[in-house]
Parts: sequence; C-alpha cells; structure tokens
Amino acid sequence: MTYKISILLLFSFFFTSAQKDFKSGYFIADGIKTDCLIENKFWNSSPDEFVYKLDKDSPTKTRNKFNTSEFGLNGYFKFISADLDIDESKWETDNLDYNREPEFEKKRVFLRLIIDSEVKFYNYTRGKNIKRYFYQIGNSDIEQLVYKKYLIRDKNKQIGENDAYKQWLFNNLKCEDQSLNDVEKLKYNETSLKKYFIEYNECIGAEIKFIDKKQKVDFLKYLDFSFSLKGGVEFGSTKVVNALRENLNTDLGSSEAFRYGVEAEFYLPFLKKQFSFYSDPSYRSISISLSIPDERLTGNLKNVNYNYSSFEIPLGIRYYYYFNEATQLFLNYAYVFDNVGDDSSVEFSRADGTSLGGFSNLKTNESQYFGVGLRAFDRFSGELRFYTNKDIGPNIEYSNSITLVVGYKVF
Repeated sequence: MTYKISILLLFSFFFTSAQKDFKSGYFIADGIKTDCLIENKFWNSSPDEFVYKLDKDSPTKTRNKFNTSEFGLNGYFKFISADLDIDESKWETDNLDYNREPEFEKKRVFLRLIIDSEVKFYNYTRGKNIKRYFYQIGNSDIEQLVYKKYLIRDKNKQIGENDAYKQWLFNNLKCEDQSLNDVEKLKYNETSLKKYFIEYNECIGAEIKFIDKKQKVDFLKYLDFSFSLKGGVEFGSTKVVNALRENLNTDLGSSEAFRYGVEAEFYLPFLKKQFSFYSDPSYRSISISLSIPDERLTGNLKNVNYNYSSFEIPLGIRYYYYFNEATQLFLNYAYVFDNVGDDSSVEFSRADGTSLGGFSNLKTNESQYFGVGLRAFDRFSGELRFYTNKDIGPNIEYSNSITLVVGYKVF
C-alpha cells in the first residue's frame, strides 16, 4: 500500500508541475481591458489569482483579485472581483453547528459570472465542499442567495436546512410564468438556479449578454495514439524454495530474460501530451541449466533445468517532460499481469540423470514496476524498469528484477 501511495504522490507532483497551457483571454484593471494569454486551469474552484502573458513569447506574470476587476477566457468564462458578505460555513455533517443563520464575513473574492443580464447570476466555489451562489439586480450590490445546513438541537444530529433563497426568489424575482411550485422545486446548485435565472430574464424581456460555457474535453476526438515495437532484457534472481523437500531448495542465481513485444499508447488531450495511458504486452523467456555439488546425493551432484516463459501485459500511466519536440524524458508506473507458458517448469536430477522431481504448471502473481526513460528524435526510446518481487507458483521466488527496454515508435 505504501508503494502505491508513493507512486500516486509522485505523479501528483509531476501533474501540478506540468507545462502550462495558455489560452486567449483578457483582464480588466482600472477600467482598461488588456488582451492576453491566460494559463488555463479549467477553473473548477474560484481562484485568488491567475497567470498570464501578453503574447506567447512574453514572460509570465501574475495578477490577483485586488488589482484586477475582471478576467476571462474568450468564449468560455468570466471572473468578477467583488467585495461582498459571504458565508463560508462548512456543510459536512461532522462540521455542522446549531446556528440556523449564515455566518457572513466581508471578503474580496473572484466570482464566476454564470449569466450576464438585467439580473446577473454568480457562482463561488472553494474545493468540493463550499459552493455559494449570488445575484445582482442591475448595478446594485452583489448579494448571496441564502442556504445553510445546520444541526437541530435535541434531535440526535438531525440536519435542518435554511433555504431562505427560495422565499427571496418568490418575493423578488418571480415572473408571471413562474409559480410557487417552480420555486419550491429549486435546488441549491448551479444547474437548477441557472435555469431559473435564464427563464426570469427572458420573461422580463432582458437581453442575455453572456452565459458561462463550461470547458469540455472530447476525449475520443482529441485522444492521440502511437504504436511502437519493443524489446529488451530483464535481469533478476531466482530461488527454488520448498519446505517439504529441502533437498530441492536451490539458489539459481542471476539470469537474463529476453523480451519482445509492442506498445499501444494513448495521450491525454490536455497539457500538451504530457500524460498517457499505455500497454506494452511482451513475450519473455528464461532458461537456466546448472550442476551444483550436493554431498547428500549419489554422485555428489544435483542438476537443475529451469525453463520459464510468460506473456506479460502491463497497464500503465506515463508522464513526459519535453526538452524539445524531439527529445523527452518520461516516467512510468504500471500494474502487470503475467500469463505463464504451459511448458514452464523446473526439473532436478542426480549426476547419473535419474530424476529428483520438480515443479510444473507454474503460475505467477501480479506485480508492479516504476520506469524512467528517454525518447530521442521522437522515435527511439530507452528505459530502465524496476519491478517489485513476485512468486512464480508456491515454490519459486523471483526478485531484484531490473529491465532494460528499447523501442521504436512506428507512428
């Protein structure tokens, strides 16, 4: 488990440090609009700042909610800086209190503009647990739509809901076509409230100037694919261990297993192909023949013949660091399924050739590996892989596995 957690943390680090993706946008400061390129973070949470550059060759700079009144990506979203009263009380059951009323605090924040019309609608999000919604009528102050979860006293932690936003909407923003039932059915989420505000603005004949457009990635359309030929050699140590027949316990030492295969790789359609999923099924085989002195046997010699083959199927994730278009460093992590060949076995015999027995019908458990490599000229690759230990059946231990893999990208 610790091994898996370490790998996840490592890839999280590289994900957050990945190359930046800049999109066409703008910001407004002191009433002046500046066109620029803004780092695209998909904005699932309301930011405190953003990174931009004036053109693709300019250095990156940072602006924040105190020196910027508005910024956005053209055709997608807008964030508005505002000083307002906001309730950020947490709504998880373990964090609820007995106070029914919201706990307002004066703050300056970036609000995401969802609808720009006579009555504007805003979203404020902090992580997964804080989501608040705001409205603005004309040029009046921006106000929060009140909703809060709280604990009901003496009710064994029963949860109550202050949904005052429904009453306010019915009293103040209700068109003839909108009934009390329409308001009662509202949920405190963006989809439900967005629909209500659009309908209200359309009902009063107000022009809808802007509707927030979520960025969606069409994975099937933009997923990039490559195919490579792979080959390599694996270095490991093998031991035969059997508690019932100690005379068969043998250290077979280090060996090489040659491998041949292919790789299919699918690049994720964001962050400039820095992450991919891949599988590179490979055939691998080991053959070891040894004669070992053993005074317990007639002829004082034990012969060992070990033959092992398997079809390995890894499922992995890969991170690329681009030095340039032709040269990339990459890191891998994969979970490996290994299908052992039917002819895999280990056989023992005395000096005169009489059999001591052995083991066949070998099976192996799943393993994992971490790899680091380099791709050059966007075609040739070399990689070192470090595998976890694994058992080949109940009687054979395979450990200290390091593999050198080379590849050629066909397309």
